[in-house]
Amino acid sequence: MSLDVYRANDPDKLLCSLDEQCLTELEKCIDDLARKTGIRIGQYEDTQLYPDHQIIFLSAFDMSNLSNVSSDVKNFVALVLKCHSNNETLIFIGD
Repeated sequence: MSLDVYRANDPDKLLCSLDEQCLTELEKCIDDLARKTGIRIGQYEDTQLYPDHQIIFLSAFDMSNLSNVSSDVKNFVALVLKCHSNNETLIFIGD
């Protein structure tokens, strides 16, 4: 099972899929976002992540610890950074 990620302005083009391992690695970011905004990201939920919320999500990610995360998580974090800098909303579609 996975969580599919799209850009809101191009919802037909899959950007990536986050599997259970990726979601576990991102748990601190996901929990921090939920605590601060009420936005929940999870395998069984659909949600949008606006640029203002992307920065909250990223602020909980330990950029100094990149050697200890999977390449899928690194790629996802790079995607969120890029979308934030381009002021793009991300859509998460759960199973």
